[in-house]
Amino acid sequence: MYVLVSGLAVVDIIVPTAIVPAVLLSFLFDLNEITLVGCLTQMFFIHFFSSVESTILLAMALDRSVAICNPLRYTAIMNSSMFVKLLLFTLIRSGTIMCTLVGLAASLSFCGSNIIHHCYCDHMALVSLACSSTAKNTAVGVAVIICFVGIDISVIFVSYVKILYVVLRAAAGEQRSKAIHTCSTHLIVMMCFYFIGSVTFLSRNLHISIPVDVNTFLGVTYILFPACINPIIYGVRTKEIRNALLKLKNGNIQGKIT
Repeated sequence: MYVLVSGLAVVDIIVPTAIVPAVLLSFLFDLNEITLVGCLTQMFFIHFFSSVESTILLAMALDRSVAICNPLRYTAIMNSSMFVKLLLFTLIRSGTIMCTLVGLAASLSFCGSNIIHHCYCDHMALVSLACSSTAKNTAVGVAVIICFVGIDISVIFVSYVKILYVVLRAAAGEQRSKAIHTCSTHLIVMMCFYFIGSVTFLSRNLHISIPVDVNTFLGVTYILFPACINPIIYGVRTKEIRNALLKLKNGNIQGKIT
């Protein structure tokens, strides 16, 4: 679980770093231009690591499900071999799909407007500027939603329902309320992540009319919201991590006093 939390922390640092510096430069110095290669590179990193985050959330739900529903077999199931398989699955799934996504975008012809109505290189924001057929891009965009939202969120939801069922049968009183609070908090955060991501993807793929400013806001929220809330949900609220932080803080205070 701590390996997964660490991976989530790394992803939550990388994804905002891919857009926040450029956004700040745009606001401060009006540097709004980016090359096509730079745009495609940024697009790959954003969507690749967002998909990695989705896989990590999926793995965390499955990890907790095994730990609570099959505690005696936890060390046999969640071992180093499983970690390697999960890593390979993440790299292959995210890498293959996102390389296809970016590769199709790179093959498009751009002969009209070169203004992206977004503060970063979102896939469909770039594709919408093309003057050639974008049917394949739209199809792959929908496939991404099905693969990462349809499959991942279904497995995550079933895992947490199973966890709640087992916990509510065995626990009582305060433990029940704690389990419900923890699971509901995780589910709400995940639902926000997947819901906002789905809206930003599908609004252009399905030609749903959403104001540009609203779509841009949702896109930024999709990137920054998890990075802001995950350290609290999966970090500070985890007892062992919280105690380690307090111990580190107290150690620093004592070092200054001495």
